Amino acid sequence: MTNVRVFLTQMTRAVWFRASLFSLAAVLLALAAGFLEPLLPDLAVNLGQGSVDEIL
Repeated sequence: MTNVRVFLTQMTRAVWFRASLFSLAAVLLALAAGFLEPLLPDLAVNLGQGSVDEIL
């Protein structure tokens, strides 16, 4: 039992493991967005060219 715990602790601290978890989360969120898109309201903001000129 102790060996398994040590192995899991070392594996979860590895950079590649964390990167793969973030990648998996990104893929799952992208898939969920495709399925949930029809249920969400349209929140697009339309900015005019003049408003961008004022900021710059």
